[in-house]
Amino acid sequence: MDAALAHPSVRDEALGILSRLGAPQSAFAREGGVALSPIMGELIAQVRTTSFEEVGVVVGRATEAF
Repeated sequence: MDAALAHPSVRDEALGILSRLGAPQSAFAREGGVALSPIMGELIAQVRTTSFEEVGVVVGRATEAF
């Protein structure tokens, strides 16, 4: 078996975890903040820039959920 097929990339694993946690596809973008693996330096994703108001809404929801 090909080693690349046996072991998913760090990017694939991270995106799979984010998907299972419910991260919306709208959070990702072709441009924006770059998220790199601290282990391999591999690009994991680019995330869109959010407004201050959007951050407030998300933090409020997280606080309620906690």
